[in-house]
Amino acid sequence: MNKWRKKGLRYTSRLLETLKKIAISDAEKKSFVSKIIMEQKLTEKESARRPQQIDNEMNFSSLIKEAKANKLKLTPQYLELGFIEGATNNTKIYFDKRI
Repeated sequence: MNKWRKKGLRYTSRLLETLKKIAISDAEKKSFVSKIIMEQKLTEKESARRPQQIDNEMNFSSLIKEAKANKLKLTPQYLELGFIEGATNNTKIYFDKRI
């Protein structure tokens, strides 16, 4: 082979090798950036989910307390009072000459 041709082939193979390394480096950078963005999105979702979870726990606790209080109210005397109040509110009095 010609001396110049050998140098040209060596130059071409080195150029291809360099381009391959650059492509690998770019792919690794993109992968790393993608990983960071994905972690940020997951962190944001987790951050948004946490206050909602705390709010749900607080609502659940207040419902449990209210249920316990209602259970303590549920006595025969309280039921009788509710019956009497309901009966007095639903009683209709008619005034007519025939009665």
